[in-house]
Amino acid sequence: MADRLVTEIKKSFNGNIIALVNPSESWSPRFKYDVIRDIESNLHNYFMLVNGKHIKINVVVINGNKQLVYDKEETLSNNLNGGLNW
Repeated sequence: MADRLVTEIKKSFNGNIIALVNPSESWSPRFKYDVIRDIESNLHNYFMLVNGKHIKINVVVINGNKQLVYDKEETLSNNLNGGLNW
């Protein structure tokens, strides 16, 4: 299992994550459903690096739909959340 550093998060107009990005990596961009498959099959982990701390991106089911989520409190406390909402 490889860990993949995410430097940008692409979101839809309603705030859902639609793609994970790291322009310096060949896998990027990686779209939501591919990331979900990677995580659920234990192929790859995705994370953000905030002030030296790993913020893991996880899969959750919300209203029957799989979504990608990350610890917004962690990113807010480190003033990075706004920079990841491209």
